[in-house]
Amino acid sequence: NALGGRYDAEDRLFAGYAMLDYPLTSRIRVIGGARVESSRIEVNTTSPENGLQAIQTVLQKTDLLPALALNTTLTPTQTLRLSATQTLSRPEYRELSPVGYLAEPIGGKRIRGNSNLDRALIRNLDLRWEWYPRAGEVLSVAGFYKHFNRPIERVLIQSADGNAPDVTFQNARAADN
Repeated sequence: NALGGRYDAEDRLFAGYAMLDYPLTSRIRVIGGARVESSRIEVNTTSPENGLQAIQTVLQKTDLLPALALNTTLTPTQTLRLSATQTLSRPEYRELSPVGYLAEPIGGKRIRGNSNLDRALIRNLDLRWEWYPRAGEVLSVAGFYKHFNRPIERVLIQSADGNAPDVTFQNARAADN
């Protein structure tokens, strides 16, 4: 990297999933389940900016990620599906490492990770109508909504030296899509 720092990372993820598919009637099915994830990300950074002193960042979480879907057969060739799930998004190693690097070699912004980042939780709602006019053909119309809790975003920080602003990452409070 152009600013002389480096990092190495170790990422461990253990997960399990359980699911149940239950027909309520001949036309309506409920599918429910949950995934449990235990994650530990460790990033070790050394940089001349920190006097080559090692900085260790650890992000460790255990999350329960439920999912529920309701499938309805409208006609022999049409279905309607409503689903709600929770997923997550973890920061990248470079987003967790407080070492600086240049986005572009000449005149580019300096980018620096943030060791205080957390993973983002995402609640998803999906509604999908599907029509199967013939074998091998499908027409579908879908809509979705996502609510992000603590999403990771890039932010600009004005540098004191008058150069181009630095870029870093932070968790916003929430976002919707």
